[in-house]
Amino acid sequence: MCLPHDSSLPHRNVRHPLCVLTLPTSEEQDDMLRFIPLIQLLRTLLLAGMCVPLAGCWDMIEVSRSTLITGLAIDKDGKKNDIVTFEVLNTSEAQPHNQSGGAPTTLYTSEGDSVADLERLNEKLERQIVTSHNQIILIDEDIAREGLSQYIDILQRSRYVREDVTLLITHDVPASRLLKVVYPGNMYASLKIRSQVENYHERWGGVPISQLFNYTQATLTEGNSLILGAITATGDPQVSQNMDSVKSLVPKSTILITGSAVFREDKLIGFIGANDTRYVNMIRNQLSNTSFAVPIADGKSAAIRYKHWDTELSVVMNGDVPHVKIHLSGEGQIASILGDVPLDEVTGFQQVEQAADRYLADQVQATVNKIQTKFGVDVFGFGQHLYRHHYRQYLPFKKDWNSAFVRAKVDVTASVRITNSDLKTSRLKKEPS
Repeated sequence: MCLPHDSSLPHRNVRHPLCVLTLPTSEEQDDMLRFIPLIQLLRTLLLAGMCVPLAGCWDMIEVSRSTLITGLAIDKDGKKNDIVTFEVLNTSEAQPHNQSGGAPTTLYTSEGDSVADLERLNEKLERQIVTSHNQIILIDEDIAREGLSQYIDILQRSRYVREDVTLLITHDVPASRLLKVVYPGNMYASLKIRSQVENYHERWGGVPISQLFNYTQATLTEGNSLILGAITATGDPQVSQNMDSVKSLVPKSTILITGSAVFREDKLIGFIGANDTRYVNMIRNQLSNTSFAVPIADGKSAAIRYKHWDTELSVVMNGDVPHVKIHLSGEGQIASILGDVPLDEVTGFQQVEQAADRYLADQVQATVNKIQTKFGVDVFGFGQHLYRHHYRQYLPFKKDWNSAFVRAKVDVTASVRITNSDLKTSRLKKEPS
């Protein structure tokens, strides 16, 4: 350290015109030498830590050199080969400020023995393929009847395919047909179909939650059979894939959600309509909003829009026969009414509530009986409920729960509460003169 100049300082101090520098003693030098290895270690760790953010992504792909796959359709040809159709995003047309009237996507096909021949797509494309942005997987009905496992296994085990990708079964049309429909506003097919399925489930409940994760869940869960969304297309396929078709007021082709595809293990065994699918979602407690036209006595009817639903299940075994109790409870509003029902009185609301209770209980009971007799698989999750709450009762039927499901005795009750009416006034009626 610097001290004022003083000639009386010891000889170990170095004189300077302005100050005197005091040198450390030998003991102090020994103490400093002990910290040198620690300082070198900290310096090495600091340099190594600085290299981590500077390393970058080892598997980074430049956007300008990549091709984003947004949709996937799997079909079979007459030779039993797999035909995979890929929807490739045209990034320039997908951006609203860069649109020039071209197609938002381009379709490419690849034929091979399995979906693993995806890499052969570079026979037709010059850029590196990126599958992590895939929105939807469409599987042809004929392939689904043979079994999904060999196709889903490849997609599911890929770290680039997300578990929330929409998985649908096409009905009466090839899977690739649905990717060839163009829409106004340059919306590409996969995004449109996914948005349509999600909104239909949220607003009406006519399609189940149908994602790759649901396939995994149904495969690994005890006492629960797989059910996926079913979809088809109407109209002229040759005209609908032309960009000029979006200039018409009437769509040349339409994507139609038909309900659900029912599976035994991984093989398709049939389809159910949107109305039955809604009741399946209701039993599974996966119904958010819907509406019913409830018949009332003497030709009267009321349309009720439901907002909240809750389903209570009770499954117990009585010998080898499952006894299932289903209680449905919900709240709704009267959207419209046909007939003279006094909604300005409490008795009018009670009349509608009682009719809704009977109607829902009968409809749900009919759907359960239909699934039991026609398909014989538990898509409602009764076995899963028994497995979770009464495992010892479920254990003897673990290997073949569906045989017990067919014999199940199901009792359905409903309790509907009408909170208010959307109608402004009572029915118009001319007073007698």
